Amino acid sequence: MSAPSELSRLRPSTMAKTESIYGAAGAGSSSRKILPIEETPSIVVDASLGREINIEATRIKTSEKLITFFTDNILQADLECQTTRGKTDLQGSQAPRGFQAAHYSLDPNLLDDSLDRIEERVISVGVTPKKSAPFLRARLRDFNTPEKKLLDSQHTDKTFVHTFIRERILSREAASAIAGTHYEKRRNATFENPDESNQFDCLLEAYIRPISDDLKKRNANKEIDAEEATRRLVGHMLQFYRESIANLQKRLGLLKEFHALETRIIAFENSYGPNDDITFDLLQTYLGDVKQLLELKRDFLSKQTGVHCWRDVRERRSDFYHLNRLVNYLPETSQADLIQRYKGFRPYLQTPALEEISAHLLHYQLCLTEAQAQQQETLLFENAAAIDNLRTLIFGINDRGSRRPPSPEELHSQVLDMLKFSPIKSHPRKRHEREAEDETAMPTSKARRTIKFQDSPFHPPLQDLTNKFTFEFPASKLF
Repeated sequence: MSAPSELSRLRPSTMAKTESIYGAAGAGSSSRKILPIEETPSIVVDASLGREINIEATRIKTSEKLITFFTDNILQADLECQTTRGKTDLQGSQAPRGFQAAHYSLDPNLLDDSLDRIEERVISVGVTPKKSAPFLRARLRDFNTPEKKLLDSQHTDKTFVHTFIRERILSREAASAIAGTHYEKRRNATFENPDESNQFDCLLEAYIRPISDDLKKRNANKEIDAEEATRRLVGHMLQFYRESIANLQKRLGLLKEFHALETRIIAFENSYGPNDDITFDLLQTYLGDVKQLLELKRDFLSKQTGVHCWRDVRERRSDFYHLNRLVNYLPETSQADLIQRYKGFRPYLQTPALEEISAHLLHYQLCLTEAQAQQQETLLFENAAAIDNLRTLIFGINDRGSRRPPSPEELHSQVLDMLKFSPIKSHPRKRHEREAEDETAMPTSKARRTIKFQDSPFHPPLQDLTNKFTFEFPASKLF
């Protein structure tokens, strides 16, 4: 396995702070619980293959991101609640150093105010058979018929209702209707890829999250439905990919140009000292190269869509200050004065040894590959029929050999099934123990396949065909 790119490492001060909070790199986050690999559709990396982007994992991750966003909108509209993002505290796997386990969900820890709204409803109208009773039966422990009658008999007592409900649910579960469910475990699945894959995801999420939050709020306010929210999100994501791919391709070209400039500048400085004779033509070429190098340095440090700043460019030379002063001369400066100017500055110039740039090229090439793979998958959702069919694909009802959209009652029933607790049945295993098992017991990207549905132009939710974990339709079993 090749060494990790230096660009994939955090600055020392940030790294020390991060490790103090989350643990050392490659060791996972100390504040996050690692879910058993059998209970999520996570894809673990085969590190022996080297640091290459797993295109299949990236495309599935992108497809799942959009499907989960759609499902979240269905859930909050059906429950008449507002969802928000909480601190991520679960993940599907621990990646080795040089790789990261990336969540596919924009909001791995989905919080909502559904319990507060149910509590208000109970206080207002009592325990109703279609709204509050099924919800409380799914989310509270020991909510049987006598308990229901007791709550209903004192529903006007706000203190009693609040205490009754909160005593029968954990604080974490009270903050989220899906806490402790199979759907929560599923949305915390991770897809392992080189560091650059997750780093590009971070840029995407910083760009798309405010948009995603706004779309979810509009969905909760019944301004748009889940299909329209997803359609708009796809449009914004495709815009991000177009800009990112263009910027990354430009960055790769500029890196090669930067290296060529460095090579010529270092060769000139090593050849001509303060006491050497210099022709103006050679000096003019050198000064032009320095100006271009400084312009590229500013470009590398600027913020651009889908591209990380190359902060280490500031460490390529320790004398950028003097180079800036050297080329900051008046246009009317004579040739002789320019030659003397160079000779006067030459003792202050600290010419470095020529460094390779291959690690930086690899970083941006991996980011470009990730961006292109995500764009290819997202383009499949650009077709209006793809998003229009999501409700039927995920929540549809099998009816005499065909699949039809669910009625509001059938959809609500499936949403309630999503809220049922699904305790973790096994303990997370260490990676070396997992790798010692056979391929059937260790679902990697090679062992996993996806079911292709007829007339479906995109990857459906990940279907794991190993003997450890199987998703089935309808959604009551999928989630």
